[in-house]
Amino acid sequence: MADLHRLLEKQNFKTEAEMQKYLDGLIGQQIPSFPKEVLKDKEEAQGLVFETYELPPDEARVNIELALQLDHDCIEAYEFLGIIESSTEIAMVFFE
Repeated sequence: MADLHRLLEKQNFKTEAEMQKYLDGLIGQQIPSFPKEVLKDKEEAQGLVFETYELPPDEARVNIELALQLDHDCIEAYEFLGIIESSTEIAMVFFE
């Protein structure tokens, strides 16, 4: 989804119909991936968090730490930490 969002941001649609025509042309096509070099820190941090859901807990924490180094306000990282936290009180701090 992040790659699709980046792809759409690069377009200069004048109308909703133009955008719909463009999206219709993408049906059945693979969305191109953007190299890490062009990603903003915030986008790279979000990508790390999304990858984290498929990792074992130890590796997941490493990804989350990296994400927070890139973007200390990464909402997705704090949500993940809240989800995996066993203490309700600490989880609430992450969610806040």
